[in-house]
Amino acid sequence: MRYIVYGKRFGGEHLDIREFITPNTPSVQEAIAELLKEGDPVWLCWDWVCKNVQYPPICAGAQDYHEKISFLSANPILRTPVKHSRQLHDFWELPWEVLDPPRYGDCEGSSVVLVSMLRNFLSTKDVYCAVGTYQGHGHAWVSVNDVVKWYTLDTTISKAKPNRFGDVIEEDPYIPYIRFNDQDVIVERDGWQDFLNFHT
Repeated sequence: MRYIVYGKRFGGEHLDIREFITPNTPSVQEAIAELLKEGDPVWLCWDWVCKNVQYPPICAGAQDYHEKISFLSANPILRTPVKHSRQLHDFWELPWEVLDPPRYGDCEGSSVVLVSMLRNFLSTKDVYCAVGTYQGHGHAWVSVNDVVKWYTLDTTISKAKPNRFGDVIEEDPYIPYIRFNDQDVIVERDGWQDFLNFHT
């Protein structure tokens, strides 16, 4: 089955969701080359993305709720009230688009970069981009699986949490609907179609 992302690219372009994970592209390989040589590669990649991929500057148009609260929490000087909106304003970037300076990416943009990097260290069964809800609002993050548990690596924070990724077990308020990487798709619950504008 193909999982097509509709209406989230230039001019109505649509891609299979797995095409957003690109472990071998030059920009991803260049990002990996910037990592420290010693340490847990999962934590090093996560920390690199958190520090080097920034949320895009706020725009006058509609934004998803998570983007608004992330931007405002990162900019405490701004006290703009956040309006809840169901209007879709979302654009899915490929890793090379996110990594092109100045390296801007929203939640799914930075997440596909991290999964692409981690696929150089982890198998297709161990790392996925998860799309679902965070505190009831649409969000994307990275899920790492150690066979027993899922771990959440949120790329919209300013730096990776201390120590190892094992400190961040995936649980509410992170509710995954679908997980994907370059090879695999896992459907966790019905309703995932809404996140992709999926039509059969």
